[in-house]
Amino acid sequence: MKKLHLIAKENRYDVLTLILRGNAEVLYHRYVHRMNAENRHPVHLTTTLDVKADFLKTAEFIRKEKVLGKTLTIEASDFSYQSDLEILEQIDDFLNKTI
Repeated sequence: MKKLHLIAKENRYDVLTLILRGNAEVLYHRYVHRMNAENRHPVHLTTTLDVKADFLKTAEFIRKEKVLGKTLTIEASDFSYQSDLEILEQIDDFLNKTI
């Protein structure tokens, strides 16, 4: 992220980072379902994130990570954010200000 922000600054681009967060239990079950029921690339199967404790530990670590620049945090426990007009308007506002 640091390198991305540096490149953006050098080229006079603004960056909006979308942070999708959700209930760790819900996200874990969704992850395991994708691993078992979808045709995933083999690299996705090389982690131990299918082990619940590892998934939850990784999720907690990521939540503590500092994100640079302007952010928009989105609740992603379900998929309602995909059609949330308020979120879409916030993204549109950001894009329109950068043009």
